[in-house]
Amino acid sequence: MTTTPQSPVDFLDTGSEKLAARSPHFPAVASCSHPLSQSESRPFTSMEIDFFPELGHYRQSMAALRFKQLQLPQTGSSQTPVQKYVEPVLDFFKREMIPRRSAYPSISFECHTSFDRDVVHVYHSRPRWTERKLFMIIIFQREETICWHGFASDVIHCSTCLALLTEWNELLKLQRPEYILVTDEYKATIVDSIDVLIIYCVQRMIFDVASGPHSLRNLVNFLLLQPSFRKFDGLPWYRPVHGALNDNTHPVAPTMDPLNFQHFDRYTLQRSLPELQAFLSFKEEAAQRCFAHPLDCGATLQVKVDAFAKQERPWRSPFPSPEVPRYTYKYVTRASRPRASCIDDILAGPAVTFKITTVVRHKPDAFSQVFFGVLLTEDGQVSPPVCLKLFWGILFPADSKFLLEDFEYVANPSFRLRSLHSALDLVQREESVYHRLQQYQGSMLPHSYGLHQFSLENGSVAYGALLEVIPGTPLSDVQVSDWSVGTQTAFVQHVRECLRALLYAGVDQGDFHGGQILMPNGPGYSPDRDGLVLIDFAFTVQRLGDEQAPGVVATLLERGNLVLDRLLNCVGIASDIIGPRFEDLDINEY
Repeated sequence: MTTTPQSPVDFLDTGSEKLAARSPHFPAVASCSHPLSQSESRPFTSMEIDFFPELGHYRQSMAALRFKQLQLPQTGSSQTPVQKYVEPVLDFFKREMIPRRSAYPSISFECHTSFDRDVVHVYHSRPRWTERKLFMIIIFQREETICWHGFASDVIHCSTCLALLTEWNELLKLQRPEYILVTDEYKATIVDSIDVLIIYCVQRMIFDVASGPHSLRNLVNFLLLQPSFRKFDGLPWYRPVHGALNDNTHPVAPTMDPLNFQHFDRYTLQRSLPELQAFLSFKEEAAQRCFAHPLDCGATLQVKVDAFAKQERPWRSPFPSPEVPRYTYKYVTRASRPRASCIDDILAGPAVTFKITTVVRHKPDAFSQVFFGVLLTEDGQVSPPVCLKLFWGILFPADSKFLLEDFEYVANPSFRLRSLHSALDLVQREESVYHRLQQYQGSMLPHSYGLHQFSLENGSVAYGALLEVIPGTPLSDVQVSDWSVGTQTAFVQHVRECLRALLYAGVDQGDFHGGQILMPNGPGYSPDRDGLVLIDFAFTVQRLGDEQAPGVVATLLERGNLVLDRLLNCVGIASDIIGPRFEDLDINEY
């Protein structure tokens, strides 16, 4: 069998094209026309199987392999169903899904052919087992031998279906497979139990077989990933910190003369209660000193241009971002705004200061301090208005009671202080998002004029982002329920395309709220003209290369789609208008 470089996802999604090319001599039947069987007069109740992982989670897991390029078997239309669906999938599963360790099961299969069907027995075994066990029976039926309309009913009366159920029940009873997969290559059903003693019930699921998530290759691979085999997952590894200080009885040297959040070591804070108490005291005193002389209009901050890129290591993903669909790009880039190149010119010069003209948010217990202002140079140049989002760690929220309780209730130090956020982490996320989504700056995102270091008059320093000032109205201030149904529908689709653009870039905003979606043209919305602007990315979950194995891309942990669905409902858009837009994700959106 020849091989060709191919993505595992593409390989599994293809090979099931018969449904789209159904032959004229096999027309679709409107309904079941078979009589009720006389010998089996009692109908079957039909129930769906509870899979784990279920199909949606399986799809998400397999998406983790989409950047791999493997030498996979090349199949053709002249091959038998076994050669086309079973052999290549089992070969792929053995090479890619099962770790090369003796503790995991091996798989094998046998094929039997009769005049109206091909039957494949798939076995699994472990080194210590005395014999292999039958895991699955795959039956390839000839066309017109299955009444799919009869099987689709919640109560199965069809005589053809009842005869097959009787036959499959014998297989389940005598051979004890965990699953039976039956298909004519147009549709497929998976059966895992049949009760003919008490309630006459069959547990089954039926699928249209076509290229994509419900291809026969995917269905076979999906069953192999059920609990009898290894549960493959694309979630990133969590690597807790370990070391000599895990023993809290060891003395820890206190931090001397701290000036900022970064002068405390997080590793030590997780393991030294006195050090954590010293940190909390320092933070409270520093915040009080700050607001003894708060920043106000007219205050100036010295700018150390591009200090973030020079002093830190920006976060970058090892995986490319796939190109978004053309219609998505058209949606999210409309109503674009020009970049103020004069701001870039000023930042390229020496001795730049930022002068505050408007205080947007300056308060304790906030993750960012926001100011509008202008950039000034020694030779008198003045920039247009620009927004400064300052990540000032000493003003971040910190629940002292909750943090101190970690030492009482959390035994593993690596799991303590999870609610304590670092300014550098927030800056890294914000910078990374603007880099990943650079093509959307000036349309879906504000223009970013870089991450810099700002020095305050009291000696404190903090990283901050200089961003385009976006006029307009936040979604939270808009009476969306007053719009027409058509306008609401178009708006929901626009928000969905914005989400798609984020997810294609490996960015999942899991804390969307109405203040983070801005409408530059005001509280109205023109479905053919207006754009949307998304802001605040300091808490986004991003794909950073923390994968389980080479070539495996980590699945995003948050669920911005669920948050947006709820948000749109909360601002007055009915569930039937929102529809299923945020439920089914594309393979590149996981």
